[in-house]
Amino acid sequence: MKNSKLISSAKFMDTIAKIIQILLMVGVWICGVTAVLLLAAYFLMPDALSSVITVAGEPLDANTYGSLVTTLIYALVFACVLGGLAVLLYWYVAKIIREILAPMKEGLPFIEGVSKKIRKLGWVVLISGIAASLIGPITGGVMTSMINQIPEIAGTANNSTYTMNMNFIFTSLIIFFLSYVFAYGEELQKEADETL
Repeated sequence: MKNSKLISSAKFMDTIAKIIQILLMVGVWICGVTAVLLLAAYFLMPDALSSVITVAGEPLDANTYGSLVTTLIYALVFACVLGGLAVLLYWYVAKIIREILAPMKEGLPFIEGVSKKIRKLGWVVLISGIAASLIGPITGGVMTSMINQIPEIAGTANNSTYTMNMNFIFTSLIIFFLSYVFAYGEELQKEADETL
């Protein structure tokens, strides 16, 4: 029994996920190229780069703020790398979603293996949420420390308290629950196929 609404919805969602994957891959490349260009500019033209970075309308003098400029460049490169990894993770999530949708495009939502892919999606959501909760306060503290080293703007960045967003835990629990529902559906589908 084929469900035309399921098939058309799965095809539509797969198309959206494919477009998102393409855009995310462009984002990964942009982050990577930006990181490489920042490093290349810093090592090839350190004075030119420090004159481009301004605070309160004044360029950061490499002689006065040399170590800060270096730290800032490395922090920006680190942010580009982290951003690229985050975008790559979203690309992987879109890939898993497309794998889940593949049998649904054929009208077979309970084919063997779909529940494992849904469970994999749950683990990715859970682990990435934990990683983001750990990385967020660390990067925020580093940036606050760097900003407070510049006398012209010292004190404008405060170490704010960080509250952990627990939504990823509930989202992953719902996804795990759905994986067990799909596993049960797979068993029922297998029994139905064997009786035929």
